[in-house]
This record gives sequence, structure tokens and C-alpha cells, in this order.
Amino acid sequence: MSNLRRSDQNGQFRRRDALKLAAAGLATTAVGYAGAARAQAPVGKRPFVLIHGAWHGGWAWRPVTERLWRAGHAASSPTLAGLGERAHLVSPEIGLDVHVQDVIAHMEMEDLRDVVLVGHSYGGMVIAGVLAQAPGRVQAAVFLDALVPENGKGLADYIPPKAKQNFEKLHAEGKSVPPRPPEMMAKLWGLTDPKVRDWVAARLRPQSPLTFLQPVKGEPMRDGVRYTFIRCEANPNPLFQAMGDKVKGDARWTYVGLDTHHDAMLLAPDALTEALLSA
Repeated sequence: MSNLRRSDQNGQFRRRDALKLAAAGLATTAVGYAGAARAQAPVGKRPFVLIHGAWHGGWAWRPVTERLWRAGHAASSPTLAGLGERAHLVSPEIGLDVHVQDVIAHMEMEDLRDVVLVGHSYGGMVIAGVLAQAPGRVQAAVFLDALVPENGKGLADYIPPKAKQNFEKLHAEGKSVPPRPPEMMAKLWGLTDPKVRDWVAARLRPQSPLTFLQPVKGEPMRDGVRYTFIRCEANPNPLFQAMGDKVKGDARWTYVGLDTHHDAMLLAPDALTEALLSA
């Protein structure tokens, strides 16, 4: 909250400002934080929109959004439908299309332009869909240890057939995909600190399998958009290694290696913030 406080000549927080913030709802909502930060951002600064990965929520980006605010940038991290604080809306009908529209609507409602759009892991599918459908508001796209899909491909097209069949079975049964259990988080995401792992585990929520099955509709690669792939090099998952290798050598892409594991926003927020600012 310190970045939202105003001081009078005696350096004390003015009561009327606190009342204004409370009345506007800025003291307790992520949207309020982002709106205030955007209002304070110097002219010429780019707004960042940070999209989380599977089973996560906008909460996962908190350490990075705070650093971006302190650097004078606007930053927001909307939670995708059916997850995080929107878990009560989970439904078998929520697919990638809905998550793409979540982000497009967020940019429209907040009137964000020249956006640096960042997608982590599954979030790469989401921002690819946004670029395919509404590229006009995006100035730069950053894929953080993320899927980089082609037109007509869903996440399930990049994983072993047996895993895809499991998603299809769950969807047919109207069930959700459970999040990774705590004992898998150290291996898959690098969450070896028990306190961090427990904090994350308490916030993960099941996800609709249709989000993994639906394809990107349209061409994600657009003229006028800067593309960056940030590879978390301590992550041994060959899928993300393959995604990074796919863009290496492509003149349209900048490749950045980050010495951390998959959940970089929680494990290395300083280094990640620096990498995002360079994008």
C-alpha cells in the first residue's frame, strides 16, 4: 500500500485520501492497485498485463507486479475464469476461448494500449490466442517458459497422447483437472521451500480440461509486435526446452535465459522483472 499513499507537507498520510481510496475500492482489490499504479506511471511507460499458468491465479504475479509498480510502470495480473478468486465459476464449458476473452476484455475495460503482454506456461496459449484475435493493443509479447502454439493447436497437441486422452476423458465426464500435488511442485516448478510450496498449494484450483484441449484460433505471429521467449534454464521439462529451441534463430524473437526454475515469478522476481523491463 505504500506506493498508493500520499503525504502532506508534514509527511503524514492524509485522512481524506484514505477515505477516497476506500470509497473507490482501491484499498482491497487487485484492479484498484493496478489502476492506481497506472495513473501514477510516467508518460511513455508501457502497461504490463501478466497472465498466469495452469491452476494458478493472478496472485502468483504479486511479487513481480509490486516491483513493476515501484519502477513506475502500470501492471495488472487478471485471474482467468474458473481459477483463483474466480474458482466458483469453474465449468466444463470454460475453454481456451473463454480465457482469451478474459484477457481481451481486461485490456478493453482498462483501456490498455501498447501493452507488454506476458504469458507463463499455459499462459502462453492464452496470449497467443489474444494476439491472434486482438493484436492491436499489444506492443510486445513475452512467453515465460511457456507454450508457443501455432494456429489450430491446443496445449494437448504438445503433450504425450496418453495425457491428451486423459484430458478428453475428464472433459467427457464433466470433471476438472486437479492441480499438481505438493510433492510434485519441487520437481515440476522448483518450489522446494516448504513455506512457499504450502502458500502456493493453498491457492491452486482445479482447471477445466477444455482449456487444454481447445486450439488457438488464428495466427499468433503479428507484424509490429516484439516477441521474447524467457527460458527458465533450471527447469528440466523438455517441452519448454523445445519451445525455446523453436524460436532460437528466428529474427522475430529475442531469447533470454533465466537461471531459475519454472515458477520464476515466485522464485526470482528481481531477475524476472529486469528481464521483462528489457522486453
